[in-house]
Amino acid sequence: MVRVVRRPYNVVTGWLDPAITAAQLADAGAKRISVGGALSRLALATLLQAARAMQQDGSFTFMREMLPIAEARRMFGEATPL
Repeated sequence: MVRVVRRPYNVVTGWLDPAITAAQLADAGAKRISVGGALSRLALATLLQAARAMQQDGSFTFMREMLPIAEARRMFGEATPL
């Protein structure tokens, strides 16, 4: 496909096998790789999984996977409280 198009080849990974790597796509000629809405759908799936655990099991074990607040503050440039 890349040889026929003769233009920069962009790939949206939404329908690809999740096992494929960025290196494999680059080797195939991809110049730009996009995950489309995959990250937002992953976040929504995680939210739903946690909500179901609370509703069905009364469980809060999802909290083990939370981003530490200190890391979130560093990412968003917030100062640590006094």
